[in-house]
Amino acid sequence: AIFLGVCASIAAFCLDLSSAKTAQKKLIAAAWCLSVFIDIYAIFIYKSFGAKIACMFFFALVVLFFAYSLLKQKIGKIKAAGAIFILSLISALAVFGAANYYYQKLPPPKKASVAGRAELIPISKEIFLKAPIFGHGADSYGYEAAKTNVKKSFGNKFANSAHNTILNYACEYGAIGLCTILIVFSTWLKRLWHRRKFFGFGEFCMPYRRSEERRV
Repeated sequence: AIFLGVCASIAAFCLDLSSAKTAQKKLIAAAWCLSVFIDIYAIFIYKSFGAKIACMFFFALVVLFFAYSLLKQKIGKIKAAGAIFILSLISALAVFGAANYYYQKLPPPKKASVAGRAELIPISKEIFLKAPIFGHGADSYGYEAAKTNVKKSFGNKFANSAHNTILNYACEYGAIGLCTILIVFSTWLKRLWHRRKFFGFGEFCMPYRRSEERRV
């Protein structure tokens, strides 16, 4: 939820800045950045390792997207895509090495929690196969997982969720519910893409629009 707050604050900053005509309104738009910093601080003092990873991964993607948008104007789309791919590969290897290093430094309870999440995958599969079409119902994962002796698998802890949104939806809402969610999400992405010219401040990420206007 805190990570979604970071995304929402960045979106609000972009929207407000795109319509700001005066220095005062631009300053008010920049106030959203304060919320971003507060949320990031909250994420990094929180105990969730996954939240920290999500935050770092998100900002890494933003940086790569900005880099691609700028490079493709100078060296072309193909070369820019190649450069970003190589940069992403190097970054992924560095992140993997860092993650492995810090994992070895984790205390035993934390290691058990991380390893236990992987063990929840076969448990989730078993739950899903019991009701693959319509699922077991909202907020039912903990009850169904308890039936499969999850306490012996998940580091002697009770698992109230699959710790994976897709697996959780699949178990609770079944294939029909999961497909419905994916269709809605895909429709939203499609509409968002068709309306990309209205992004305002987002034009900075899409310099090709200005080149198209020059051709017209």
